[in-house]
Amino acid sequence: MNNLYSDCINDVKLYRMSLNFKPYKTIWFNPKHTFQSFNINQSNNTTIYYIPFFVLGISFGLSVGNEVSLLIDANPPWSQKLIIFLLSSLIGICFIAFFFGLIVPWVTHLKGKIWNGTASKKEITNVYSLSLIPYILFVPYQLTLLVFRLNPSHESINAGFQFLLWIISIRALIIGISTVQKFSYSISLLNILLAVLPFLMMSLIMKA
Repeated sequence: MNNLYSDCINDVKLYRMSLNFKPYKTIWFNPKHTFQSFNINQSNNTTIYYIPFFVLGISFGLSVGNEVSLLIDANPPWSQKLIIFLLSSLIGICFIAFFFGLIVPWVTHLKGKIWNGTASKKEITNVYSLSLIPYILFVPYQLTLLVFRLNPSHESINAGFQFLLWIISIRALIIGISTVQKFSYSISLLNILLAVLPFLMMSLIMKA
Protein backbone atom coordinates (compact mmCIF):
# COMPACT_ATOMS: atom_id res chain seq x y z
CA MET A 1 0.00 0.00 0.00
CA ASN A 2 2.83 2.35 0.90
CA ASN A 3 4.53 1.55 -2.40
CA LEU A 4 1.34 2.33 -4.31
CA TYR A 5 1.00 5.66 -2.49
CA SER A 6 4.65 6.48 -3.17
CA ASP A 7 4.25 5.64 -6.87
CA CYS A 8 1.18 7.88 -7.11
CA ILE A 9 3.05 10.77 -5.51
CA ASN A 10 5.95 10.30 -7.90
CA ASP A 11 3.60 10.21 -10.89
CA VAL A 12 2.00 13.47 -9.78
CA LYS A 13 5.43 15.09 -9.38
CA LEU A 14 6.52 13.91 -12.81
CA TYR A 15 3.28 15.15 -14.38
CA ARG A 16 3.71 18.58 -12.81
CA MET A 17 7.32 18.65 -13.97
CA SER A 18 6.29 17.91 -17.55
CA LEU A 19 3.75 20.75 -17.45
CA ASN A 20 6.40 23.16 -16.18
CA PHE A 21 8.68 22.70 -19.16
CA LYS A 22 10.13 26.20 -19.54
CA PRO A 23 13.61 25.62 -20.97
CA TYR A 24 14.39 29.28 -21.62
CA LYS A 25 13.95 29.91 -17.91
CA THR A 26 15.25 26.73 -16.26
CA ILE A 27 18.30 25.96 -18.43
CA TRP A 28 20.27 28.75 -16.76
CA PHE A 29 20.10 27.63 -13.14
CA ASN A 30 18.38 24.24 -13.13
CA PRO A 31 19.36 22.36 -16.32
CA LYS A 32 18.67 18.95 -14.80
CA HIS A 33 15.02 19.92 -14.34
CA THR A 34 14.97 21.12 -17.96
CA PHE A 35 16.09 17.77 -19.36
CA GLN A 36 14.00 15.68 -16.97
CA SER A 37 10.81 17.61 -17.68
CA PHE A 38 11.44 17.45 -21.43
CA ASN A 39 11.96 13.67 -21.42
CA ILE A 40 9.01 13.02 -19.10
CA ASN A 41 6.58 14.68 -21.49
CA GLN A 42 5.57 11.76 -23.72
CA SER A 43 4.81 14.07 -26.64
CA ASN A 44 8.52 14.92 -26.81
CA ASN A 45 9.66 11.35 -27.38
CA THR A 46 9.42 11.73 -31.15
CA THR A 47 10.03 15.50 -31.31
CA ILE A 48 13.26 17.33 -32.00
CA TYR A 49 13.48 20.79 -30.45
CA TYR A 50 14.85 22.78 -33.39
CA ILE A 51 14.28 26.36 -32.19
CA PRO A 52 17.78 26.88 -30.68
CA PHE A 53 19.35 25.45 -33.85
CA PHE A 54 17.32 27.93 -35.89
CA VAL A 55 18.37 30.95 -33.80
CA LEU A 56 22.02 29.88 -33.54
CA GLY A 57 22.04 29.42 -37.31
CA ILE A 58 21.01 33.06 -37.69
CA SER A 59 23.85 34.04 -35.34
CA PHE A 60 26.32 32.00 -37.38
CA GLY A 61 25.10 33.60 -40.59
CA LEU A 62 25.39 37.12 -39.16
CA SER A 63 28.91 36.29 -38.00
CA VAL A 64 30.23 35.24 -41.42
CA GLY A 65 28.06 37.58 -43.51
CA ASN A 66 30.45 40.51 -43.38
CA GLU A 67 33.38 38.42 -44.63
CA VAL A 68 31.26 37.02 -47.44
CA SER A 69 30.19 40.50 -48.53
CA LEU A 70 33.83 41.65 -48.64
CA LEU A 71 34.70 38.72 -50.89
CA ILE A 72 32.10 39.96 -53.37
CA ASP A 73 32.84 43.66 -53.12
CA ALA A 74 35.59 45.52 -51.26
CA ASN A 75 33.15 48.30 -50.40
CA PRO A 76 29.64 46.85 -50.72
CA PRO A 77 26.57 49.09 -50.32
CA TRP A 78 24.55 48.56 -47.16
CA SER A 79 21.57 47.13 -49.04
CA GLN A 80 23.81 44.46 -50.56
CA LYS A 81 25.22 43.65 -47.14
CA LEU A 82 21.73 43.11 -45.73
CA ILE A 83 20.87 40.66 -48.51
CA ILE A 84 24.12 38.76 -47.88
CA PHE A 85 23.40 38.66 -44.13
CA LEU A 86 19.97 37.21 -44.90
CA LEU A 87 21.34 34.55 -47.26
CA SER A 88 24.22 33.64 -44.94
CA SER A 89 21.74 33.28 -42.07
CA LEU A 90 19.67 30.82 -44.10
CA ILE A 91 22.82 28.84 -44.87
CA GLY A 92 23.83 29.07 -41.21
CA ILE A 93 20.49 27.59 -40.11
CA CYS A 94 20.99 24.63 -42.45
CA PHE A 95 24.57 24.12 -41.29
CA ILE A 96 23.82 24.30 -37.55
CA ALA A 97 20.76 22.03 -37.88
CA PHE A 98 22.84 19.51 -39.85
CA PHE A 99 25.91 19.63 -37.60
CA PHE A 100 24.33 19.82 -34.14
CA GLY A 101 21.04 18.18 -35.14
CA LEU A 102 22.46 15.15 -36.96
CA ILE A 103 26.24 14.69 -37.03
CA VAL A 104 27.32 15.47 -33.45
CA PRO A 105 24.39 13.65 -31.77
CA TRP A 106 25.03 10.60 -33.96
CA VAL A 107 28.72 10.52 -32.98
CA THR A 108 27.82 11.11 -29.31
CA HIS A 109 25.32 8.26 -29.46
CA LEU A 110 27.91 6.01 -31.11
CA LYS A 111 30.66 6.80 -28.58
CA GLY A 112 28.18 6.48 -25.71
CA LYS A 113 27.76 2.80 -26.51
CA ILE A 114 31.23 2.27 -25.00
CA TRP A 115 29.63 2.82 -21.57
CA ASN A 116 26.25 1.29 -22.52
CA GLY A 117 24.47 4.63 -22.88
CA THR A 118 20.69 4.31 -22.88
CA ALA A 119 19.64 7.45 -24.79
CA SER A 120 18.23 7.49 -28.29
CA LYS A 121 19.74 9.74 -30.98
CA LYS A 122 16.70 12.04 -30.74
CA GLU A 123 17.14 12.44 -26.99
CA ILE A 124 20.79 13.35 -27.49
CA THR A 125 19.86 15.78 -30.27
CA ASN A 126 17.46 17.51 -27.89
CA VAL A 127 20.16 17.72 -25.24
CA TYR A 128 22.43 19.55 -27.68
CA SER A 129 19.57 21.78 -28.76
CA LEU A 130 18.51 22.76 -25.24
CA SER A 131 22.14 23.25 -24.20
CA LEU A 132 22.57 25.83 -26.96
CA ILE A 133 19.79 28.05 -25.58
CA PRO A 134 22.25 30.44 -23.81
CA TYR A 135 23.83 31.27 -27.18
CA ILE A 136 20.50 32.69 -28.32
CA LEU A 137 21.61 35.88 -26.55
CA PHE A 138 24.20 36.31 -29.30
CA VAL A 139 21.50 37.36 -31.76
CA PRO A 140 20.19 40.52 -30.02
CA TYR A 141 23.82 41.51 -29.38
CA GLN A 142 24.66 41.05 -33.07
CA LEU A 143 21.50 42.81 -34.25
CA THR A 144 22.42 45.78 -32.06
CA LEU A 145 25.84 45.90 -33.76
CA LEU A 146 24.10 45.66 -37.12
CA VAL A 147 21.76 48.57 -36.33
CA PHE A 148 24.82 50.74 -35.69
CA ARG A 149 26.38 49.40 -38.91
CA LEU A 150 29.13 47.57 -37.05
CA ASN A 151 30.49 44.12 -37.86
CA PRO A 152 28.15 41.56 -36.18
CA SER A 153 30.75 38.78 -36.18
CA HIS A 154 31.34 36.63 -33.09
CA GLU A 155 34.74 38.33 -32.74
CA SER A 156 32.90 41.59 -32.04
CA ILE A 157 31.00 40.09 -29.10
CA ASN A 158 32.50 40.77 -25.68
CA ALA A 159 34.87 37.92 -24.76
CA GLY A 160 33.71 37.81 -21.12
CA PHE A 161 30.09 37.55 -22.25
CA GLN A 162 30.98 34.73 -24.63
CA PHE A 163 32.90 32.86 -21.92
CA LEU A 164 29.98 33.14 -19.48
CA LEU A 165 27.53 31.72 -22.02
CA TRP A 166 30.01 28.95 -22.88
CA ILE A 167 30.27 27.93 -19.21
CA ILE A 168 26.48 27.84 -18.82
CA SER A 169 26.08 25.91 -22.08
CA ILE A 170 28.77 23.29 -21.44
CA ARG A 171 27.47 22.76 -17.89
CA ALA A 172 23.99 22.16 -19.27
CA LEU A 173 25.36 19.81 -21.93
CA ILE A 174 27.25 17.67 -19.40
CA ILE A 175 24.19 17.44 -17.15
CA GLY A 176 21.94 16.71 -20.13
CA ILE A 177 24.06 13.87 -21.50
CA SER A 178 24.38 12.50 -17.97
CA THR A 179 20.60 12.58 -17.56
CA VAL A 180 19.61 10.87 -20.82
CA GLN A 181 22.55 8.46 -21.04
CA LYS A 182 22.39 7.51 -17.32
CA PHE A 183 26.07 8.42 -16.93
CA SER A 184 28.04 10.05 -14.15
CA TYR A 185 29.14 13.61 -14.93
CA SER A 186 32.72 12.49 -15.58
CA ILE A 187 31.64 9.84 -18.10
CA SER A 188 29.23 12.33 -19.64
CA LEU A 189 32.10 14.78 -20.17
CA LEU A 190 34.23 12.02 -21.67
CA ASN A 191 31.38 11.04 -24.00
CA ILE A 192 31.12 14.64 -25.22
CA LEU A 193 34.87 15.05 -25.65
CA LEU A 194 35.18 11.87 -27.70
CA ALA A 195 32.34 13.07 -29.92
CA VAL A 196 33.57 16.60 -30.61
CA LEU A 197 37.35 16.05 -30.53
CA PRO A 198 37.61 14.97 -34.21
CA PHE A 199 35.75 18.11 -35.31
CA LEU A 200 37.92 20.34 -33.11
CA MET A 201 41.06 18.81 -34.60
CA MET A 202 39.72 19.34 -38.14
CA SER A 203 38.92 22.95 -37.29
CA LEU A 204 42.44 23.57 -35.94
CA ILE A 205 44.01 21.97 -39.02
CA MET A 206 41.91 24.14 -41.34
CA LYS A 207 42.91 27.32 -39.44
CA ALA A 208 46.61 26.38 -39.45
